[in-house]
Amino acid sequence: QMAPTLKILGNPTASTNGYSILTAQVVDWGAGMKSVEYSYDNKNWNVGSTVKMNYNGTIYFRATDNVGNVTYNQATTTNFKGAAVAIECDANSWTKDSVNLTVKKTGDIQNIEFSYDGKNWQSRNSQSMTYNGTVYFRTTDNTGTVKTSSYTVTNVDKTAPVLTVSGNTSNWNTGAVTLKAQASDWQSGLKTIEYSYDNKNWAVGSTLDMGYNGTVYFRATDMAGNVSTTSATVNKVDKSAPALTISRSHDDWTTTSAVLKAQATDWQSGIKSLEYSYDGNRWTVGNQVNMTYNGTIYFRATDNAGNVKIESATMSKVDQRTPEINVISNPTTVINGTATVSVQATDYGSGIKTVEYSYDNSKWYTGSCVNMNYNGTIYFRATDNVGLTATTSATVTKIASTSSNNDVDADLLAGWEKGTDSSDLSGFSDSVNGNLTDDLCAYNDTITLFGNAAQDSLTDNLAASLDADSLLDKDRNKGVIA
Repeated sequence: QMAPTLKILGNPTASTNGYSILTAQVVDWGAGMKSVEYSYDNKNWNVGSTVKMNYNGTIYFRATDNVGNVTYNQATTTNFKGAAVAIECDANSWTKDSVNLTVKKTGDIQNIEFSYDGKNWQSRNSQSMTYNGTVYFRTTDNTGTVKTSSYTVTNVDKTAPVLTVSGNTSNWNTGAVTLKAQASDWQSGLKTIEYSYDNKNWAVGSTLDMGYNGTVYFRATDMAGNVSTTSATVNKVDKSAPALTISRSHDDWTTTSAVLKAQATDWQSGIKSLEYSYDGNRWTVGNQVNMTYNGTIYFRATDNAGNVKIESATMSKVDQRTPEINVISNPTTVINGTATVSVQATDYGSGIKTVEYSYDNSKWYTGSCVNMNYNGTIYFRATDNVGLTATTSATVTKIASTSSNNDVDADLLAGWEKGTDSSDLSGFSDSVNGNLTDDLCAYNDTITLFGNAAQDSLTDNLAASLDADSLLDKDRNKGVIA
């Protein structure tokens, strides 16, 4: 509720032939100042806090705060001596427009003239000045007395400030780009520097951190109201790491190698380098690795702004190690009957695919356990899932033999006459079927059957009797069971 305080400074206290600048000094302790104005007649008001006076007369000031409180004050100059003409100016503050000078025809003044150089005169009582400079007025009263005064205009500024923006870089950054606007004005001086993100809404400031790509606008305004604008487009901010993927040449088990290949993309600054590492610490430029063993490989992609993406891939299907196969069962003391020989196979890579055995290391059967009722060597073979094999053998020496000769028990063949006539063998198969057992002959004995007609039937019956697991070989052409 308190109006501003208003004092007028600059009223000369001694006689002068020049001019003086009267200044309104205003203070508001509340809402703050809204405007300061001056008037030559207390009716027509101009914005400004200073007035240039070169004649005796009265000048009026008023101050208005932001809530509408108004204070008036005035000053009367009386010490201008020899001042012939009272020249009034409508703009004593800086302006980008024109300054209007006027000499009022009062009292005994009969004629008023104007001159740009003080020599060539035109009958005129006012002049609009669009530039800075000195002009002249002269008056002639009714007695013929001529008085001349000059007025120097110094507050016209039509030149916009010089405005530049620095800090925008051509190099990629992962952080903010600091833009700084600098402005200069050699006439009225700089009033404000502002920035805007949309070229519409402005905020005071000359330095701005741009943490993203885009355009920012700056404008500089001088004391006369001239405005310069410029913009800066930031397009080198990249805060996103590259996209990084790893592919394999195959996903199956292999005995050789697999190729791990990295591909990287970056939609902003672009890929600068692609590297690989075996330990995640020491890096080599490259985008693919031929892995001949199981392990982890690391890839690192770096974009041109310095963003980094690291991915890893573990190779676990290279198998270059043969299986391990060990005999775990073979009798160490003499036994009568059957001995069980078995092996255990282990593979630390692709895993065991098959375990097989063979009596001659040539023909193989699936199995890891064999029942042996004779002394001899049995062979075993383990194959893993990539085809690597390991072999071992076990020699059985502790089985007591149940037959000491190579002849078929005479009781079994009683009444059978050896011969070449097939009719001699008729009916033998029935008498033999199911009756020939392991205790009648030893393994590796040879039974030779003479004859042709009943050969097939007899051979089959003997094989079934001697070995239910078909361990014996049959040679039908010779009529032999081995």
